[in-house]
Amino acid sequence: GFENAHHPFHDAPYYRPATGGSVCLELHWGLWASRFFRLGIDALWQRSATAQIHGAALPILSPEDTLLHLAIHRSRSPLRLRFVCDIANLLHHHNNVIDWEYTLVQARAAGARTALYVALALARELLEAPVPAGVLPRLHVSAPKRRLLEYTCGATALFRPAAPGDLKQQPSLLLRVLEQDGLAHIGLNVGVSLLRKGQKHLYRARRAGATPAAE
Repeated sequence: GFENAHHPFHDAPYYRPATGGSVCLELHWGLWASRFFRLGIDALWQRSATAQIHGAALPILSPEDTLLHLAIHRSRSPLRLRFVCDIANLLHHHNNVIDWEYTLVQARAAGARTALYVALALARELLEAPVPAGVLPRLHVSAPKRRLLEYTCGATALFRPAAPGDLKQQPSLLLRVLEQDGLAHIGLNVGVSLLRKGQKHLYRARRAGATPAAE
């Protein structure tokens, strides 16, 4: 039977068959997990713009808040070039209107300076996205951390050769906590992630033990 799969900020995805594959609809009631990034969404919607989508006027995030959301979403997702493409396209399209001062302030408030640094650095390096020269240094990511990030979520990790039997071609998602700000915050979330992983293994073990043996 079906079981409730709790998620902190979105519902289970719904799929509809379509030509060439399927369309996924994933209903969100939050933009990100608050335990990883600290920024309320009310202020973001106060700065929202309006876009015409299929004839309907819909609120959308400002270019700056969209950029921050894309950076945060990429930092909590498997390594995929398409996430970098989204960021590069936004920067190319809104290059002349992005308020970088606001963006830097919001990144600090969210605890997402590292996530934004990686997103901007990759978009500039791989897709020649227009990132002003003074922006990356102002995100204050240390040289040792930058070297570590290169092997966990940078271009080296993104294009690393797959090991034998490595179907996902991904570093452990646990390593992505390094894209958060501050040692204390990283340590806390490593602990929480390990606890959640342990709970999942325990749940699966109990389920396996409760399953009647096939006759």
